[in-house]
Amino acid sequence: MIIEGSQFCGDMVSSIKAYQQKAEASENWPTWSLPSDNQNNSITFEDEEVGEIDQPHCDPLIIHLIIKDLEVARVLIDTGSTINIIFRDTLRRMNIKLKEVVPTQKPLTGFSGVTEMTLGSIKLPVMAKEVMKIVDFAVIDYAAIYNVIMGTLWLNTKKAVPSTYHLGIKFPTQNETAVIWGSRKQSRLCLLAEHKLRQIMTTLMVKPKRAKTTQPPTENVSQKDDLKSSPQATALNEESKKTSEPNVTI
Repeated sequence: MIIEGSQFCGDMVSSIKAYQQKAEASENWPTWSLPSDNQNNSITFEDEEVGEIDQPHCDPLIIHLIIKDLEVARVLIDTGSTINIIFRDTLRRMNIKLKEVVPTQKPLTGFSGVTEMTLGSIKLPVMAKEVMKIVDFAVIDYAAIYNVIMGTLWLNTKKAVPSTYHLGIKFPTQNETAVIWGSRKQSRLCLLAEHKLRQIMTTLMVKPKRAKTTQPPTENVSQKDDLKSSPQATALNEESKKTSEPNVTI
């Protein structure tokens, strides 16, 4: 879960409360039902569309998108994120300069309550099944196993319906219902990469504590210098780079 706030209510407490009151008032509205003659316009997933996906599974929904004429892999569909995120290293691999990012920093809050500041925002053309939309991304500088995270703002704009069970997304177009199937291979690779990255980060957090207990009191060497000079740390840094390497297909 990643929350930036809502562009529909701003950052003022009063406006957020007013936005909440609209939701409370909407619960009293009568439930709308689809007319019988429009049933064919509904978006559904069939049991047969599961295919050969292992069941049960907990694979994340990972897709490919065309972003600024580049095929970008490892795009996570996150229904718990209120914003769309692109990582700084992804922009670098797409040859997009940091100066193209609008330097308006905003706080992002995760499920743990930890807040990170964005580097800014950038608007990029995103094509999904030949439907082009200009998407506003928050840019963050953080080690990640994904290139891009598409949140509820993009999904709702496209009127898209994701199914993590079927590992796919469906959305209406002018002539038909389009579907983007997730990549099971990329999903499993992301799970493996996340496990490796977690192990590396855990090791890096534990190592300074051990160094502190074994360091002679007469030596005036910082833990940071010890980490930089140790062969183990160098190997871990190299593995971290490989693990978090974004997969951008040009």
